[in-house]
Amino acid sequence: MSLFESQSVNKPEPTKAKNPGLNLRRISEVDAQNVMTVVSEPALQMGGNSDSADDNFTIRPANANIQIQKEESTAETTEAENRDLDAELDALLNGIVVDTPNIPAFEAITSTTAGEYSRGELESEIQRLWQREHMSFTQAARHAASENTIGQRGPQATQSAHIEPEVPYSQRWSVNLFAYDYRTGADLPEINNLTRRGSPFQRSLAAEFDRVIPVRNPTGREIYSEIFNGIHNLWLALDEGQIGEIVVTFSGHGGNGFISGIDWESISPNQLSGLADLAEEFNIHMVYILDTCRAGLLANYAQADATTDIAEQIANAPGDRQQELSADLESTTALGTLTARVSGHTIFVGNALREYRRHRTDENYLVLFERLHELFEEVQSVDDFLSQAQQGSTNPGNVSGLRQQISDLMFAILIAYGGRRASVNDALRSASGLLDALNDTVNTDISRLNAALSSASPANTEEAATSSNQE
Repeated sequence: MSLFESQSVNKPEPTKAKNPGLNLRRISEVDAQNVMTVVSEPALQMGGNSDSADDNFTIRPANANIQIQKEESTAETTEAENRDLDAELDALLNGIVVDTPNIPAFEAITSTTAGEYSRGELESEIQRLWQREHMSFTQAARHAASENTIGQRGPQATQSAHIEPEVPYSQRWSVNLFAYDYRTGADLPEINNLTRRGSPFQRSLAAEFDRVIPVRNPTGREIYSEIFNGIHNLWLALDEGQIGEIVVTFSGHGGNGFISGIDWESISPNQLSGLADLAEEFNIHMVYILDTCRAGLLANYAQADATTDIAEQIANAPGDRQQELSADLESTTALGTLTARVSGHTIFVGNALREYRRHRTDENYLVLFERLHELFEEVQSVDDFLSQAQQGSTNPGNVSGLRQQISDLMFAILIAYGGRRASVNDALRSASGLLDALNDTVNTDISRLNAALSSASPANTEEAATSSNQE
């Protein structure tokens, strides 16, 4: 049986008063008993992950679009009457469709890249920044990841691009998942301190969000359902044309990009990305803040989501800008793809090292050697790409600094071929630093493309032309 099954969701009638007449919310409520369809897909195999679920799922809204079906015209209906009916329907649709601002791609902030382990350093840093620097919870998380303020004392935090919305979020909620009482050992009692009423963690959440939803010791199924319920309930709380945001935090065990409930059932980055896509259909932006081991793969999923959105916007950009923007996007997408591949192969090395530590056999040593060699080749591909970019017109960030980090990592991998645990760990730490630097470069390119698209939008182009004519 699949980890999660399709289920009907009975949506309660909103209690607040509604304006009379047609609106999208009321129409969609008539047929919203089942607001999602879960489609099983082959599992995302990242190599030797004991925490992974058997299946991944793609989430798509079943009722995201309103279907309006005209009855077939009778023999007596004239062509003129058909035209009148079409015009009437067009006018009706124009009257009920609300112009909702675009929702940015979801954002991921993780305490680790794909190659390191976490002991709650990100949560501690967020609390410190909130108390001493007076940052909000989310600002503190972004600052810790972008400025590497926990790098000296802990793992390498990383993140995807932060994209500002077109209009402010009308409501911002948080869903906070605390998994510390695991059923087969490996408990994390220190996480329980975060749930204490009056703790800096709780106070920082209460100061920022309109609603805080704490969830203690969720199973894998409950992690999924709590996020989904948060999306559903926030959507009901929004008025027409409004957009909202949910910040999901997770504290507990994880690995290979997965997060694990207390029953060790896991949620994959593909599922978290699917929930973010579902939220976007209902005018809600998602931010994931994960303090768990080897979680950085989710940032690559978020970057992929952002580049997909940019490609759609470029298609609607003025024709004279499309070629230039498309070339920039192609370079950004290529580097993002290479970064994700390095992230995946870093996971492979970590899994092989863990297995070799458990069973020091010749077979496991050969697997570790092969995984290190595959990582070496992926890093070499990144270096080749950066070398070409350095010579061409597209320069993705600080190329010389990135190539120096690549050189350091390749040297560390050569030393790690000996199979010593310490040398392999050194290679993984070096890979983590490179991955964060590559993520920063991709994020910078995504932000630059979004800024260029904003300036090239028809509204801004018309405004600039009007201002020029007035001068």
